[in-house]
Amino acid sequence: MLRAQLLSLATSPERVGWFSDALQQAVEYCDDETIGELLNYNDLKERIDSSNELRWTAIHRAADHGSLQVVTRLWEAGLTHSVNVSSPDHRSPLFMASSHGFAGIAEFLITKGARVADVNGSSERTALHIASHHGHWRTSRILLDRQANLTATDTEGNFSLHLAIRQRHIRVAELLVENFSDLLAASHASDHNTAAMLRSERGTIINFSDEDLLSPPLNKR
Repeated sequence: MLRAQLLSLATSPERVGWFSDALQQAVEYCDDETIGELLNYNDLKERIDSSNELRWTAIHRAADHGSLQVVTRLWEAGLTHSVNVSSPDHRSPLFMASSHGFAGIAEFLITKGARVADVNGSSERTALHIASHHGHWRTSRILLDRQANLTATDTEGNFSLHLAIRQRHIRVAELLVENFSDLLAASHASDHNTAAMLRSERGTIINFSDEDLLSPPLNKR
């Protein structure tokens, strides 16, 4: 029944908009058969993928649901432009995957051209910001390996390290510290209400004083 309804959307008079909606719903319900049939509409598929307007895409839905198989299938079917399209609330598929800690999807999207440095949402956070905020170590590691900017700031002046410390994600905070150029730079990047002690790769203990921790970065990006 659902499959018939979705396929009827794709052949309606307002075909482009309905096709996009139908494909997204099929992805959301993990309906592989319907996804396959919809992806055979090559003209509609190309038209929805070529637009730069803010919109939800099927890749957004698949990234949000954690389905690497579907993300891969959509990419291989030709929906390649969608990896860097922003949703109406200004979030990219990479940002959404990173927020959930879907490391495999994040890595796949980056290898297919997803921009690691893009800012997302009203807080203007990067994928590394959101992965650090939620304590996703492996995803943060992948983003750092792909040259994610440690000193990118959100609208409140936060580095990714600030967010990891505030949420008490110590392993992620340690990972971020290890990727600063030196211990002094990491110490200056700290900001938290209480003293934090992080261990560097060399085993050195970094003691952040209250004064250090309460001093936000001065420059935005």
